[in-house]
Amino acid sequence: MKTVNTLRLKYWTYVFGWIGLIYSTLCIVRPVCQFLKAHTPFALIMEAVSIGILLYLLIQFLRERRTFLIYGLFIIAMVLYTYNLKLLEYPEEKIHYLEYGILGYLFLNALRLHCRPPAAYFWAFILTVLVGWGDEMIQYILPNRYFQWNDVLLNLQAGAMGLILTFLFQRVKKGS
Repeated sequence: MKTVNTLRLKYWTYVFGWIGLIYSTLCIVRPVCQFLKAHTPFALIMEAVSIGILLYLLIQFLRERRTFLIYGLFIIAMVLYTYNLKLLEYPEEKIHYLEYGILGYLFLNALRLHCRPPAAYFWAFILTVLVGWGDEMIQYILPNRYFQWNDVLLNLQAGAMGLILTFLFQRVKKGS
C-alpha cells in the first residue's frame, strides 16, 4: 500500500506536469491552430472531439447506479457544457474546457490528501482559476499572443465544470 506522502508526490507531480504542458505550449498553439485551420476542417474536428468527449462522459457516467437527483444534475451539467461550447466563437477555445477541466480534477485529487472534500473543492477551484489567470499573464508577454479577460473567464468555467463533473461521478448509489 502506498503511503500518503508517496500519493501526494504522485498527484502533485501530475498537477505540475499538466500545468507545465499547458504553459509550455502557449507559444506554439496559435501557429498550430492557424495551420490546422488552413489545411484541415479544423472546426469540424474540434466539434467531433467535443462530441466524443461528451459521449465518453455519458457512457462512463451510466456505468454506475446513481440517485435520480444526480442523474438530473448530470443532465443539467451536460446541457450547460454543450451550450457553452456552442457559444465559443473560435474552435480552438474549446481546448480550454479540456485543459482546465482536467486541471481542476488533478488539483482536487492532490488536495484531498491535505484537506476534506469541501475545502479541497474550494481550493482546487481557486488554484485552477489562478493558473488560468497565470496562463493569460504569460500570453500578455508573448509576442504572438495577448491577454483576454474572456479567456480567464473561460478557464474559470472549464475548471468549475471539471470539478462539478468529478463531484457527480463520485456520487454512486449505495448498495449497487
